[in-house]
Amino acid sequence: ILGKTNTNTTFDAMEYHVLAYLDDIKGRIADVRACEERIAEIRHQMGVRGTTYSGMPGPPNAYGDAIPDGLAMIEEQKSRYDDELAIHGAEIDHAWNLCRPHASENRHLLWLKYVQGMSWAKVARSIHVSNAAVYRMRTAGIEELYAAMPEEWRRDDAHKAVLRS
Repeated sequence: ILGKTNTNTTFDAMEYHVLAYLDDIKGRIADVRACEERIAEIRHQMGVRGTTYSGMPGPPNAYGDAIPDGLAMIEEQKSRYDDELAIHGAEIDHAWNLCRPHASENRHLLWLKYVQGMSWAKVARSIHVSNAAVYRMRTAGIEELYAAMPEEWRRDDAHKAVLRS
């Protein structure tokens, strides 16, 4: 059961803290995805390389040290990916568990809008409600998520987040 919000906390303050929290989660997801994309980019750059053994000076590989260098780059990126997951994975998972559809449709629409970047109209269509209903649910979602999110995100001095539009 979720705790009650402080009645002295204004809705605007709750909204600010909730949006800062979701923006932080969105940034964490972006950091992890950037590592995944870099690994895919390196793999694509390596492509399928042929080998020729026909009298070329130097290594028998037509691309010299490109493949071993590429493999080293992939390993380096995998290490960064593992580090990013270690740093951000638990926070992302916790936020998702708070906002997943079966936890709360009100909080889930906040995830769709602020983490996944959907428009309000698309959010309404995806959860099969009217645009007016989405705006009512948004208010309830902010109040619910404020009560459920980690305590450190409810403190005024807890973050220096710059909200992205």
